[in-house]
Amino acid sequence: TNQIIHTKDQSSFSPKSSTSIGLLQSLCQNLNIPIPSSTVFHQWTIILTGRAKNCNSNESSIDRNLLEQLIIACGGEIALEINPSLLNRRYGWESPELDDTFRHNKSRHTHFVALVSTDCCRTLKYFQALATLGGVPLLRIEWLLDSCREDAKSSGNVSSVEETRNWPLYLLRAYPGRYELPRGLLSGSLEPISWWSVPVRYRSPAYQSIPAPSLFDLHGEWADGETNFRLVAIITNDLKIFGRSWLNILTLACGSNNETDESVKSSFNRIPLITLPEISQKLTDLFPSIRCRSKTSEKKVNFVLVDKNHTNQSAIAFMRTLPIEMVTCDYFIHSLICGHLVDPKSSSYFSPIVE
Repeated sequence: TNQIIHTKDQSSFSPKSSTSIGLLQSLCQNLNIPIPSSTVFHQWTIILTGRAKNCNSNESSIDRNLLEQLIIACGGEIALEINPSLLNRRYGWESPELDDTFRHNKSRHTHFVALVSTDCCRTLKYFQALATLGGVPLLRIEWLLDSCREDAKSSGNVSSVEETRNWPLYLLRAYPGRYELPRGLLSGSLEPISWWSVPVRYRSPAYQSIPAPSLFDLHGEWADGETNFRLVAIITNDLKIFGRSWLNILTLACGSNNETDESVKSSFNRIPLITLPEISQKLTDLFPSIRCRSKTSEKKVNFVLVDKNHTNQSAIAFMRTLPIEMVTCDYFIHSLICGHLVDPKSSSYFSPIVE
């Protein structure tokens, strides 16, 4: 569904488990896989999401609780959400401490993050992964199981734990497209957008030194290349779920600004969450400061994300008097799926509609 699901404001990690070999054997028996080592997912953080069980899909029929236990039993961590704090631990993609054979060098610190889902879907976690624009892979459940299978097959040939192959990473790089899910389906046409429609930084060393891009710097031919796009406010009466969830997603979508550009970072973190009774005062107060900071020759598009479930005609009428582009969450959903800003005029769903 299109509903945004709320999770905690900070990542919650499951502690490393002292699961006995008996429990690991039981898990593997239930999942019909051989028994791997207890370090398959060492230094990996996995986010699980997806739709309800589907009797027509083998992957969807797998109990998520079993997968969580398997990941923890094999040295991995489970995160409840993706946020900038989690990504700041993600040293593995930018500076992989792996040699050409993808073997762990456990004397150095590396960390990897991946989302695993039953299928491409529209959940908060999936949107968060999309917002990293190729930083966090969106993967099928089979990737977890194949990593365990390969580790189990090779475990008898390893002379030292220090040289255990990083099978999860090896499989991603050796078999591009085997495990990646589509970024999503466009509404209306239901056209799937491929995983490789954005640069995939975990796949190619060439991308490892490139800063994470910002969604607001990426757009199609519809936009003037000299125009500066920014989000200036989120309008909703649902501050706890809609407001915080979309602020989290769009903060991730700012890319490297989360880590390097302090001025942009602090500015983006101050994006106000405004309720309907506050619109007149807070938006009026906001725009003089925007004009003062703007160069007279600079072209700007000031996006305001409007919760169409919490708005009214008078609020829409007032916002139309301001130099803003009102958009709904559907606009950013499509932009995240495509990996760039889409034309806000290209669909009626992208503008708030008051019945």
